[in-house]
Amino acid sequence: MQKLMQICPNHHRLIMEKIKGQLLSISIDKNGCRVAQKAFQFFPVDLKEQLLQDLINHGQVDFCAFNVNGNHVIQKIFTTIKGNESPVYKALINTIEANLASYCLNEFCCRILQRMLENCSSNFIKDIALKVLDIFHYLIESEFGTFVLCSTLDNAS
Repeated sequence: MQKLMQICPNHHRLIMEKIKGQLLSISIDKNGCRVAQKAFQFFPVDLKEQLLQDLINHGQVDFCAFNVNGNHVIQKIFTTIKGNESPVYKALINTIEANLASYCLNEFCCRILQRMLENCSSNFIKDIALKVLDIFHYLIESEFGTFVLCSTLDNAS
């Protein structure tokens, strides 16, 4: 399926229909997470946004992000949006922001925050960067929090 997404773009909508509504279960599976990552890598923007909106609407972002496999899918979303300021990506950031301290201190989620800070427009991450700095004293004492703090300092303008 991964190769099919790469070499047959005319089948993206058909593939998307098959995985829509199942993105969480696919993402938390050790092999399925690779399929989900390829979807976000190769699908056109409108299909990526539909898949992500489905994950957000079902309240599944946090479960996916805190999962050993699912976090890679959320990271891939951020590495493929590069400055896109779509409302669906803002909704993803808002979901993460609502649970920011937990994300900063988690071994999987800290990587998500790093990808977000590296790839999102400054308009999207300004509030997050300020909130990260507000909890500086917690992050400096955490192995994973320091990664987020360094990434914030490197990427936030």
